[in-house]
Amino acid sequence: RDQPRSRGLGDVYKRQILNSKNAVPVTQIAKDYGMSAVAFNKLLHELRIQFPIRNSWVLYAEYADKNYTQSKTYQIGEDKSVMHTCWTQAGRLFLYQFLKERDILPMCEQED
Repeated sequence: RDQPRSRGLGDVYKRQILNSKNAVPVTQIAKDYGMSAVAFNKLLHELRIQFPIRNSWVLYAEYADKNYTQSKTYQIGEDKSVMHTCWTQAGRLFLYQFLKERDILPMCEQED
């Protein structure tokens, strides 16, 4: 016990991410940061993580093969479907670390 161990709020947030198994929609992650999904997607685009294509978001090649997202297709009507991108927990952890390096913190880590 040479060094005391402390748990910051970031540890709590990371544990929440790692304990969850499901892919989550961007809306859920955006809310963690106090943003709308539209604003959060725009931020990720500005940071060159993703780009829009046909009403959906696709990761840039640098991130595309890292299992950060999953696409789900929903049938709406007889001849129309829409694709929705969800973030895996690995992707969510990547976003947390990437954004934290740029001083963008989830609400639970922001100081009043």
